[in-house]
Amino acid sequence: AEGNGAASAAAEAAKKEYLALELEELRLRVENYPTDLGMKFDLGKRLFDAGEYEEAIGLLQEAKAEVKNRNKVLSYLGQSFYHIQFFDGAVETFRQALEGLPGGEQELGMELKYGLMVALQGRAEESGSVEDAEEAHRLVSQIAIQQFNYRDVRQRRETLKALVARLKGGS
Repeated sequence: AEGNGAASAAAEAAKKEYLALELEELRLRVENYPTDLGMKFDLGKRLFDAGEYEEAIGLLQEAKAEVKNRNKVLSYLGQSFYHIQFFDGAVETFRQALEGLPGGEQELGMELKYGLMVALQGRAEESGSVEDAEEAHRLVSQIAIQQFNYRDVRQRRETLKALVARLKGGS
């Protein structure tokens, strides 16, 4: 089993090194082609993957001007805001993305609805807002009706039900 630990540590180190090289390459591309919003989106995505949310946000905000990837950009942007616990920004961004979503984009729609639900939950827990908790609970129920095994929806339904009850009870 020790060999497995060393192998997985080596694999993890190689993955980090690859990501660092990829980020370096993408940064150079964005520097050389500052008006290419697709490249800014690619760099923003990779920064998000690396956990560099604040740096990703600036690039994603620029990249959202490109119509082609706009809703995917907004999804990453909303998630980035969530990760830095800027729940208002996350909620607003997910709402914006859902409003502009074409009808056929079911998978992305589910991801955006989930993101909005999680952001509302975060904001409700932070501020004690019953309205946010109730809206998050409605969203998690809608997701469960569409796809019961989506991510951690079953567990979140229970958590949000309890959160709404707690906030309404004032305890």
